[in-house]
Amino acid sequence: DGELYYIDDFDALVKDSAVGHLTFDAEGRYTSGNAELDAAVKALLDTCITADMTGTETMLRAVYDHMRDNYRYLSGPLYDAGTTDWAEASALTFLERGKGNCYCWAATLMYCARQLGYQAYVVGGWESNPSNVHAWTMIDWPDGQTYLFDAQLEYAYLYMFENKPKIAMFKA
Repeated sequence: DGELYYIDDFDALVKDSAVGHLTFDAEGRYTSGNAELDAAVKALLDTCITADMTGTETMLRAVYDHMRDNYRYLSGPLYDAGTTDWAEASALTFLERGKGNCYCWAATLMYCARQLGYQAYVVGGWESNPSNVHAWTMIDWPDGQTYLFDAQLEYAYLYMFENKPKIAMFKA
């Protein structure tokens, strides 16, 4: 039905519980806990994912590329390293405006990845030096590795810093 569910080791549908970073409601469907955010994420996924796509990595790549190529950077609030309480509001801002700062990009990609079934989380820290605060998405991959995803940084190097070398931040 287009929803994400989780079946545990005992072949039971997980309800009203969390599995890692994924939370499931009383009916067993994945939820962020915010119906407005869930609807906006699903709308973004529907824009990016086509019926002929197979595999969640292909779908995640389509979302990542769509964000990188169709959304823009907009300065916004900065948050302390190690915090994540900004994720929900940042994703909603990004999805409403079509632009935002690195926190918005990271949070939106995290919620999209979670909707696709990935164990994803955001990291608020810094890039290059402690005065350069930044946020990105981390995803625990099915191969047991954890990878970094940063569509905003890749966007910056493709479109904002044309004189810099291109970088690839999908599954880095």
